[in-house]
Amino acid sequence: TEKVAVKKEHHNFARKAHHNKTISHPLFNEYPDAVFTLDLQGTFISFNKVLVELVECTPEFLLQSTFVPFIAPEDLDMVLERFKITISGEVENYDARVITAAGNRRILNMTAVPILVKKEIIGVYVIAKDLTAVKEAETKLMEYNQRISNILESITDGFYSVDNNWTVTSWNKEAERIIGVKRQEIIGKNLWEMFPLAVPLKFYEENHKAMSQKITVRYKEYY
Repeated sequence: TEKVAVKKEHHNFARKAHHNKTISHPLFNEYPDAVFTLDLQGTFISFNKVLVELVECTPEFLLQSTFVPFIAPEDLDMVLERFKITISGEVENYDARVITAAGNRRILNMTAVPILVKKEIIGVYVIAKDLTAVKEAETKLMEYNQRISNILESITDGFYSVDNNWTVTSWNKEAERIIGVKRQEIIGKNLWEMFPLAVPLKFYEENHKAMSQKITVRYKEYY
């Protein structure tokens, strides 16, 4: 969702900037993300203050440089290929790892738009959004979820979880053994649709009590 919104936002900006015929329009420096233009060799032509802060170097250095030194080695081939596609006339949107002049690593979402003058491509507009904090948060969340998953797999009791619609969201190995249903067969399915014979029993009544009253329940039942 975020990447779709970013891409739409970048396209809207690019259309406005191109409509104004000049990258020195106030929108250029007021835009909250890094914005810059490149010639057909990838050399910086113009840029806003956000880019200078983002790559941690002087404007003078940027004006003498191409984008290549700022791209992380592992993403360089991909970015060069995307640049070639852009100067052939296509709009490109992608994530790339960059290394600032101070040696710091960042992850940027970039939208590259060809600059057309009298039907001839003369350069590229690029809009770059810093996704570093978002990506780091995603990584930490994945690591946390993995730790929780490892804990649930190690316990000796059957464990499962459901959301507010009773859709099964987790199902550990012991639950597989006790109930006789593999996780791939039930995760993403409605609990009561999977076990209709449990609806008249305490399973249904007590689980709904826990959900509706937000309390812990303990019970015995046979199935």
